[in-house]
Amino acid sequence: MSDEAPVRLRNFTPHPITVDTSGRPLVLEPEGEPVRLPDEPVTEATIHIEGGVVRVVTLERRQSADGLPPPETDVCYIVSRVAAAALDRPDVLFPLGERRDAGGRIVGVRGFGVFGTRR
Repeated sequence: MSDEAPVRLRNFTPHPITVDTSGRPLVLEPEGEPVRLPDEPVTEATIHIEGGVVRVVTLERRQSADGLPPPETDVCYIVSRVAAAALDRPDVLFPLGERRDAGGRIVGVRGFGVFGTRR
C-alpha cells in the first residue's frame, strides 16, 4: 500500500467516525457488525474483596477476529484499538487523536494508528 495511492477506508467499529482530513471532515459510517475478538474461559477462581467474594475468570484470546474481511488491495479496515492490538495485519487501523466536546464525548479523530512497524 502506497502512501500516495488512494485508500478506501471501511469502518468496522460500532460508531460513525468523523476524521479530520487535509480537505474536509470525512464521516465513515459503520459497515455491518463490529470486529470482535472471541475468547474462551480457561480457568475460574475467586478472590475475597470488601463485601464478599467475586469470581475471576482467565480467558484465552484467539489470534483471529470475528467479522474482519480478508485483505483487499488499497483497503484499510478501521477497528477498535483493542482489536487492532491483537491482530497482525498492516491494513488494520484504529482511531487516534480523539477530539472531545465539552461533555467529554468523542466528536472526531485527527487520524488513525497502526501497531508496530506493520505499515
